[in-house]
Amino acid sequence: MIGVLFGIIVSCVFFVVQNSRRRNIQACYPGSATMSTVRRPAAYRAYIHEVSKQTHIIQLQGFLFFGTIVRVEEKLRSIAEDPDWRTNPLQFIVVDFF
Repeated sequence: MIGVLFGIIVSCVFFVVQNSRRRNIQACYPGSATMSTVRRPAAYRAYIHEVSKQTHIIQLQGFLFFGTIVRVEEKLRSIAEDPDWRTNPLQFIVVDFF
């Protein structure tokens, strides 16, 4: 019984160590780098163009758990602490899980 419990604990530790080394952030770019593919009236497109300057997109891959969320948190913190934040604050951060 002790051997089975020890094996379960060791395998859990091994899983955390091995999967925490993976990079979950696939891409990170400003909203102005991509536009919607939906056809919209000119007024809507103008509004989306203005809002895209205040948007940042982070694409994640894989699965998140306490071992991998640290890098995502550091990236979000670096975006919020960017010197441009005071002059051009972000209103939206889109986190895309795919």
